[in-house]
Amino acid sequence: MDILRRVWAWIERLYSLAMSLPSWLTGAIAGFFGLVGGAAFAWNYFETSIVVDYPKDVIQWLSVNRMPADHYNILVADLEGDTGHEQSGHIVFALEKGFGGFDPTSPVQVQLAMRELKIAWSGDAAARAHAEREGQSWLETFNADVLIWGSLAEEGTRVLRLRFLSRHGGSPSAAKGYQVGNEMLELEPSFGTDLAEIVVAQAVAAANPTYGTGTYIGEVLKPQVRRLEAIVRRPSAALSDKNLAILRESLASSLARLGDQTGDSATIERGVAELRAVASYWQDKDEQRWAATQDRLGNALMRLGERSSGTAKFEQARAAFQAALSHFARDTHPREWAVTTNDLGNALLRMGEREPGTARLKEAVDTFKSALDVIDPDWSLDWAKVQNNYGTALATLGARESGGENLAKAIEAYKTAQLAQPRDVVPLDWAMTETNMAAALVLIALRENDRPKLDAPVAMLEEVVKDLKREQAPLQWGATQQILGFALVNRGKLAQERTDLERAETAFRDALTTRTQQRVPMPWALTLTSLAQTELLLAEGDAGPGRILDAIDSLSQSLKVRSPTETPLLWAESQMLLAEANLQLAKRARTCEPVARGKAAGDAAMGVLRARPGDDQQRTSATLAALGQLANELNCPAV
Repeated sequence: MDILRRVWAWIERLYSLAMSLPSWLTGAIAGFFGLVGGAAFAWNYFETSIVVDYPKDVIQWLSVNRMPADHYNILVADLEGDTGHEQSGHIVFALEKGFGGFDPTSPVQVQLAMRELKIAWSGDAAARAHAEREGQSWLETFNADVLIWGSLAEEGTRVLRLRFLSRHGGSPSAAKGYQVGNEMLELEPSFGTDLAEIVVAQAVAAANPTYGTGTYIGEVLKPQVRRLEAIVRRPSAALSDKNLAILRESLASSLARLGDQTGDSATIERGVAELRAVASYWQDKDEQRWAATQDRLGNALMRLGERSSGTAKFEQARAAFQAALSHFARDTHPREWAVTTNDLGNALLRMGEREPGTARLKEAVDTFKSALDVIDPDWSLDWAKVQNNYGTALATLGARESGGENLAKAIEAYKTAQLAQPRDVVPLDWAMTETNMAAALVLIALRENDRPKLDAPVAMLEEVVKDLKREQAPLQWGATQQILGFALVNRGKLAQERTDLERAETAFRDALTTRTQQRVPMPWALTLTSLAQTELLLAEGDAGPGRILDAIDSLSQSLKVRSPTETPLLWAESQMLLAEANLQLAKRARTCEPVARGKAAGDAAMGVLRARPGDDQQRTSATLAALGQLANELNCPAV
């Protein structure tokens, strides 16, 4: 059947061109199609001696002509009401011309589906959903990225109505983002060059990832990135600068999202570079697109900030969000304003997590509240994200304040968010909110010194770990293991239960398999310090010093990324724990060397903590006093 498949592919290409020609020429070419198709079929029949139930099986087989895997593929359905297929052929011709598809080396392929996708255009949501599900099955069958479908309506004047469906992600307008055009595009039949440009632009916009953050899409994005890069790096001369910029924006969004889910900072950096270039292009050409690109740039910078020390990337992200908000006015662009304000709140929250005090965290809480005042609950996923982020800001603030009011508010915010986060629809979003809620419940239990209250969050976290796919969302999986370890170690301490401590040690080690220094240095250091504290607790029941030495090594490693200038409190925490670990080792070994190391680490920690009275300062002072007493017992030289 190979020869038949090849012939049919050429016939399709010629057919799409013929639809833009005069009817007498179209008829002649159609006759030619019949002759060639018949000859090819006859040749195949005699060559293989395979009997086919003609014409039904042949037509069905021919219509499923899978498009090449290494191309960006656009599938065009027959338009309802377009009995002569003239308009669908015209669309194919416009796309071929716009993408430079007449060049046989073009990375874009346009193909006719040779079938209609029907819908009642009255706005019936159920009919629309059914049509989109059917369209998704076509995209899978043909290996296409975008489906263009619609109708030719007769309402006084003839109107061409087109819709665009992207693979896996729904219609472009369903995504967070600011896509070209409306959900339905209305054009005059046999549109001219300027309107052809609009069709091309909408097909380009459909390349933008339309998946919510709550779904696993790494495997989907990898081939999409390859295809988009092929177009962007070798654009056709027929592709306008504007549409090339839209494609670069799509590529940038895909890169940033892929890097985020796979934990690859270099991929995110590539996305940031593309977004900066695109923002520069839009700056004096399209203010709304420039603002949208600034928002995407801010989110990509946020992902990088989470993987590095200090707050520089978060500062850059905040500047990008504020730039976007200079265009998205609250009254004229309420949804864009609310979504971008939520993003700004995230930047403030991350900065507040790394800065002393509560001022920045309170600013983040107020920012999220402003977004919630505007965002419509009908925008369910966006609304749920703001609720989740609001809860995290309250929980982080509550952890630094006495009392449990903000922690209780955080729990309510998380529960509200999950109303719009079905576990089976957006598993990553559901898992993130569930993890955040469990962390807040752990803090409440510790405030109340209530060991049984830790059972619920431990069970919640164990359930999340079962759900998360480690290979597809490695960083989120690692973060959940980190919080599970935190819950277990505290339950073990309160109950004096060694089994929980050992399970916590395992959870932290599992977390380190995805939270590596190269991938996410700051979370890596956090997990190392958590592991060290757990090892020191377990070491109290050990005969040998092995776990103490492991803890000292982990804490020393954490100081590679924690610094007294960029992260002073975290640096002081590692130094404080090093002092305690060396004190424990000195008591075992009864030698002066660990005493000297512990004294140096404790003094370093006090250099930061002296100006910040609190539990850590008192704890470090007590450790230094114990080291001094042990030095006297061992007659150690003055240190």
